[in-house]
Amino acid sequence: MKTRRLAWNGISFRVPENWEIARYRDRRGGGWRIEVEDEYSVRMVVEWIQVRRSAKGERFSQETLRLNRNLAARAHMTHTLTGLMNGWKATRYEFRETIPTHRTDRKLTVVAHSEVVAVLVPPPGNVVACLTFSFLPADSEDPDAITRAVTETFTAHEGTAVPWEAFDVAFHLPDSFLLEGMSFDIGAKYLAFRWRQRRFHLWILSCADQFIKPGDDPAVWAVGYLNAQRRIPGILFFQAGPGVIGWRRRWTSRICHREELSRWCFRYLIGFELDARRNQLRIAVLNHRCTADPSRLPVLPGLASAASQRKPADLATVARLAESSDPPSDQHRNETDLTCVTSRGGCIQALRQGLRCRTNEI
Repeated sequence: MKTRRLAWNGISFRVPENWEIARYRDRRGGGWRIEVEDEYSVRMVVEWIQVRRSAKGERFSQETLRLNRNLAARAHMTHTLTGLMNGWKATRYEFRETIPTHRTDRKLTVVAHSEVVAVLVPPPGNVVACLTFSFLPADSEDPDAITRAVTETFTAHEGTAVPWEAFDVAFHLPDSFLLEGMSFDIGAKYLAFRWRQRRFHLWILSCADQFIKPGDDPAVWAVGYLNAQRRIPGILFFQAGPGVIGWRRRWTSRICHREELSRWCFRYLIGFELDARRNQLRIAVLNHRCTADPSRLPVLPGLASAASQRKPADLATVARLAESSDPPSDQHRNETDLTCVTSRGGCIQALRQGLRCRTNEI
């Protein structure tokens, strides 16, 4: 059986090569949930939670026990899988249902399908996970073999190199980056992450040789794509030099917009990289707070070309354009600075009250 790795939000495991992530969402009460499907239906549901308090782990275990009881009440036969590694416990439930045949004799036939529930309950402080597999009558996979293959390769990741792998997407991020949003279209994937109050945008575009010809500067195409997306409001991107992307504020957002103000992040670092091996173009934008933020982080996916942008000599034009958009420092947050920002009294009062209430979080 050929397998591939899926890695998402701190966990990874191997599944049959035709299985892919179909849906992702946060669980009510904490934790995460992803659905993995093949060409026809959902084949596996993965729910997991990072246990930092015993109450969450106990609540998760109670939900799993309730699921097992409901399946056992409807199943015609149950079978406990033995010999699983790494602390996994799994039970296979077999169901029999009567369905009409496809023939014209209007007869009924009995078909069997099964579900497998595998639960991982490690020592406190680790990941608690529940895997639910679905096997229809037309599926040719062996339920026991699939369950063992997934549970044996299930890994919880922590540290500075947490993998993300799905479809043709593959990169690593520190575990302090939290997924805030995503959009997967054919040939174009977008993910947004949060690190403290900073935000990291990542676009991964497939089939790059179709829109970037030999000799073309990928920065030109990246600038047009960023301006067309409008996922970052109030910012206009432009080519500041060979292989360098700059930014400035649109006239409708000359000062800042409310999203920047709520997170107190007014600076942008833009990068791109053309991956010839994967035939992909990665475009990344880091919305950060202070000039020391990029140096405190490892090189993020898509920001390899932005290393030169951290040098003032390479970004003289960008520095001049962004000078007016820099946030006031802690020592100069006074009424004079606010008066220079805007001449409208209502905005001055609102900003003044907001600045006095904000904490100096870095």
